[in-house]
Amino acid sequence: MFRANLFIIFVVVPIVEIALLVQVGQLLGFWPTMGLVVLTAAVGSSIAAREGTAALAALSQSGPDTISVKIADAAIILVCGFLLLTPGILTDAVGLLGLFPLTRPILRRIVMKQFGKRVKISHFGGSPMPGFGQQNANHQTEMSADGSASGGPVVGGRASTKPRHTEQEHRESGH
Repeated sequence: MFRANLFIIFVVVPIVEIALLVQVGQLLGFWPTMGLVVLTAAVGSSIAAREGTAALAALSQSGPDTISVKIADAAIILVCGFLLLTPGILTDAVGLLGLFPLTRPILRRIVMKQFGKRVKISHFGGSPMPGFGQQNANHQTEMSADGSASGGPVVGGRASTKPRHTEQEHRESGH
């Protein structure tokens, strides 16, 4: 099955694309056809950038119940952006289909049907993707040279404000 898909992607699709480009070239002429190819690549990359940014924002705000839909949308937008950059009529049509929010569910159903049974996101507490949505409940601990944990979560960075108390005041207060 995998080899058949590769054959279709790398042999059949380019042959169909060349045939379609020749037909459109005969109908419109060479330069208008090349202009159409360049125009769809430019417009498609602009739409892909806008929709990709929106998909990443939606992904960061999604909860565990909607994460698979948001990941599928982000993957569809990425693949469709590449399809629009590939010269051809067929790839442009499929690429545009996946970039518009009204038609994206059609491709999402196909993607979810194909990959939904094979992909499962697992996580422990918080968000399945650290840094997105709710905070991750897992804590990283610093390891000492002998491999034992030195205790407490590791917090990186520097203080951006001055401390409220000096070190001496802190010791005098008994803390």
